[in-house]
Amino acid sequence: MKRLKGSLVGWLYYRIGDWRVVYRVDETQQRLTVLFIAHPSEVYQ
Repeated sequence: MKRLKGSLVGWLYYRIGDWRVVYRVDETQQRLTVLFIAHPSEVYQ
């Protein structure tokens, strides 16, 4: 898990094998929101 910067402040990043998941957790509403799941070649453009 890694916190993101720039335009994605407040979102977290998690690596699963060759895939990257960008998400955020709202503990007050007990909600997990996934922004996207992508290969690094698509994430770092």
